[in-house]
Formats: sequence, C-alpha cells, structure tokens
Amino acid sequence: MSLILSAPVEYRRDFCAIHNASIRVLENTGIKAMSNKALDILGKAGEKVDCERNHASISGNLGEEALKRVPKTIRCAARSPKYDFVLNKHLDWQK
Repeated sequence: MSLILSAPVEYRRDFCAIHNASIRVLENTGIKAMSNKALDILGKAGEKVDCERNHASISGNLGEEALKRVPKTIRCAARSPKYDFVLNKHLDWQK
C-alpha cells in the first residue's frame, strides 16, 4: 500500500481500486500453482489449498504481508546491459 500513499492524489483512487480488485481475485478465484512445494507453503500458512486441482486461494492478509516483504530495489535486466534499469524508492516504486 505504500505505493498508493506515495502516488499523486488524483491516482490514489485508481490504485486502491486495482489493489482491492486484485485481492478479491486472489481470495475468490485463487491461483493455479504447478509446484507442490508452493501449495505446501500456502497450506502451512493457513490458506485454502486443493492439491488435486493445483489450486490455492490467497487471503487478503497474506497478500498484504507479502507486499510488505517486497524488495526495496528491483533490478530489471535486459539482454543488453545498457538497457538495464532499477526500480527503487526514488521512482516511487515503493517507499
């Protein structure tokens, strides 16, 4: 949510709407996880998991907690290093 708070006021409503819709999709529709390890981790975290269908629903609480753990800097590497760039707090990626 820190990205939302650092955004210009006129965009905050849009960011909130996208964020809330994403949380609803994760909770109601869920995800297909092809990794049994991922399903095990989600199950141990208390999420609803269906191993037969490789499906998991992710609660808003877990989603919010995951957002808090996102790295403060992300390097986006291109095939040619001259096109690499870094997303960081100076670009309002996350503060």
